[in-house]
Amino acid sequence: SREVYRGADRDYNAFTVGKYQRHSLETAGFDVYEMDFSQGGDIPDDIDMAIVADVARPYDSRQLQAVVRFVERGGNLLVMADAGRGEAMNPLLEKFGVRLRDGVLVQPTDDFAPDLIVAKPTEAAASVMPEFKEKLTDAGLYISMPACAALDFDEDGPFKATPLLCTDSRGVWVETQSADVDEVAPTCNPAAGEREGSYTTAVALERMCGDRRQRILVFGDADCFSNGEMTIQREYGKLIENYSFAVECFRYLSGGEYPVTIERRKPADTEITVSEGGLKFEKTLFLFLLPVLLLVTSVCIIVIRRRK
Repeated sequence: SREVYRGADRDYNAFTVGKYQRHSLETAGFDVYEMDFSQGGDIPDDIDMAIVADVARPYDSRQLQAVVRFVERGGNLLVMADAGRGEAMNPLLEKFGVRLRDGVLVQPTDDFAPDLIVAKPTEAAASVMPEFKEKLTDAGLYISMPACAALDFDEDGPFKATPLLCTDSRGVWVETQSADVDEVAPTCNPAAGEREGSYTTAVALERMCGDRRQRILVFGDADCFSNGEMTIQREYGKLIENYSFAVECFRYLSGGEYPVTIERRKPADTEITVSEGGLKFEKTLFLFLLPVLLLVTSVCIIVIRRRK
């Protein structure tokens, strides 16, 4: 299980209630609670968004219906799955038109674990998350997602689906043959249905629920927001920024209400156009006219002072 008040590598203390983290949820204005549905019950009406993370065993009917009722009343949701959790999580995800693929995504390199996926934000994400484009896509940042599952989604499902993160198209495939990719180096086996290509690792879902827009995010990885992944430093050769990704995801889920944006708007007029004649005039002005003017002024001041 993943907990918000514990500081273990797989838990979520850093980005939820971390008091010394500038962009943690509580610091940004969110109230964070843990909820236990082992005995049934509903998600309280005053909860605006919920996180379902790394469900290891299938929900029973009461637990599943509690989440479904929360979604039906318009609650926003973040679902963080993991490789190998299809049996446990697909019954919930399929209600949104999303499904976890079997197997684990691999991206073999010389220096890192083969199941460390470095996903990139998609251009399509800018249509639903403008700040996401400005702070992540345009900046060329990537998101690290260890032991990640690929996502399939229905384009004609109950929600409008937009791929949020995807892998590179080369050197990445869904490994289904090797049970332990850290012990046995994986190789792509087309005969077993393994194909190199670009795979979706996170998807944004939207629909109108009454007079408000409902938002759901589904990740194929539950570790990208973990304490360990938020704090680790890797010399990967790409700019990895999971913390900024977390901030923008919760800005999106809150409809832009939190975290409060205190940045100045970028000025619209940021270019200066100067003609060739204008450049010649400026050169003459600053190299000749102004120095001569300063020299004449200095001489006049010296002469006036000596006369006095």
